[in-house]
Amino acid sequence: MKHTAPLSSQSLERIAQTLGNTEKGLSGREIGHMLAQCSIKDTDPNQTKWIRIYNAFAHHQNEKGYSNHIIAFINKSIDPILHTSNPDLFFFFIVHQQQRQGCHS
Repeated sequence: MKHTAPLSSQSLERIAQTLGNTEKGLSGREIGHMLAQCSIKDTDPNQTKWIRIYNAFAHHQNEKGYSNHIIAFINKSIDPILHTSNPDLFFFFIVHQQQRQGCHS
């Protein structure tokens, strides 16, 4: 398996803030499940959602030196199949992340 370069701490933070958004983000249960599925240690399960995701990502990336599992987590969390009952959530993730990265279409 080819290793993907680490993501910057700013990117990790923005991704975590999007996925852990209080109103539209993943639930605490979903976060725990996806972290486990992606072999990422849940370092702070009692933290707020976005900080929990960020700390897990940062710890994993610092320990491994690559971002493969983090990319897998992102892909799983924005998979449109998971959001068939709530397609607005999928679009929220995509649009919110583009806005945070300064992408305008």
